[in-house]
Amino acid sequence: MSLPAEKSVDLELNENRVPHRLLIVAFIAVGSIPLIAPFDAQIASKFASWFHDGNPWRRLFKLPSNVFEGRMLVVLFLVLLLYGQRKQLAKGYLSVVAGCLGVLYLTKFVFGRARPNLEEGAYSFHFFGNIVRGQDSFPSGHTTNVFLVVALMFVYFKRPGWVFLPLAILVAMGRIIQERHFPSDVLGGIALAFISVWVAYRVFGVTVFPDLSQLRFTDQVRRLLGMRGGAVGKSLSDEAHDSDASDNKLESTSAHGSTMTRTSEPVE
Repeated sequence: MSLPAEKSVDLELNENRVPHRLLIVAFIAVGSIPLIAPFDAQIASKFASWFHDGNPWRRLFKLPSNVFEGRMLVVLFLVLLLYGQRKQLAKGYLSVVAGCLGVLYLTKFVFGRARPNLEEGAYSFHFFGNIVRGQDSFPSGHTTNVFLVVALMFVYFKRPGWVFLPLAILVAMGRIIQERHFPSDVLGGIALAFISVWVAYRVFGVTVFPDLSQLRFTDQVRRLLGMRGGAVGKSLSDEAHDSDASDNKLESTSAHGSTMTRTSEPVE
């Protein structure tokens, strides 16, 4: 089933300050990596000992990771399709997601950092290594995904971003607790997500990354349903009109045929 034709939506296209704030946070994360990296192994080990396999709280950090496993990127994209100017929104959204994930996996391949569970140490790098063997710790992919969602939520909708931020933090901590990443991997993932959004905003501008918090979500759903209902109603009306026209044509033809028959009868 195809979506109805786009309808313009009134938006005040003022400069969106959120991407600039995200860039500041990204710089803080990048600057923290050299400070935390020397203690990567100790911090990861301490987190793992606090939340060992028998600790029930360990599941708390694993659950958000399962929910965010790429699904939220799809859900957020579908939500954006409810708004007007879908082509513009889709162009910006798909560009930032594709660009961010592309840089993510390229960086993983180039650095080839061994994951903590391989017990090779925090400074084990296999440049252009084998991702299948777990040599892809930096940066954290799960952390990049969830903070990309959070960043885009802040850009598009503002307040809902604060709802997802605690879940994203739980995912990031969970990656350390499950010995899948070092703390510096997590910081790298946060920085990559936020920088990707800022770069995309600088490239495409506010017309592609508008502040949709000006619009009520329920109004957009009603607008979409109203457009579909209008299209269906118009279709049914056209069918009824065509049916009436066809009946009138048949009646006219029958009447004309009767007249011709009466005219052709011989006069006695």
